[in-house]
Amino acid sequence: IKDEDIDLDVEGLVKGVEDYTAAIFMIDDTRMHLDGSILADAARDIGTDGIIRDNGLQPPYGVTRYLYGSTSGLSNWAQDQHEHPGEFEELVQAVIRREDKRLELIENSPAEFISMGDLDGTWGPQKIRRYDLPLYNKWVPRLKAKGKITALHAHANNLSHFKALVPEIGCD
Repeated sequence: IKDEDIDLDVEGLVKGVEDYTAAIFMIDDTRMHLDGSILADAARDIGTDGIIRDNGLQPPYGVTRYLYGSTSGLSNWAQDQHEHPGEFEELVQAVIRREDKRLELIENSPAEFISMGDLDGTWGPQKIRRYDLPLYNKWVPRLKAKGKITALHAHANNLSHFKALVPEIGCD
């Protein structure tokens, strides 16, 4: 933490490829259940004064980045995926397995407005097309078939690079 500008940098679970085995175990061992009371409490507290959304599925590529923490892990994340592509793919696949489990819960959730991750801008459309788009193409239609409204958050300063990709993702 820097006192003068209140900057916070948090390390992540993964520091390098040597942590993948433990991280994959924890991801695969995650137990989930549906708790509709959280959404009901938010609806009670907000009433008709806002939109209540639920966190939805998280695109796997971005999740791997945040497993490394905040900005402190960015260089290790970038380096590890290029120096250890096979191991990195195993990490991505673990996240996909977890998110596929979450899909079933979200489909049955009382939430109607589902956040589907973000366009970060730290990585470009190529990585999203490779890792995330196939899952959006699977997840979004399933959620829409259940009457869900899907949303994509973007906080990139280069959104023009994603112009062609956003419609392919299919979120509302």
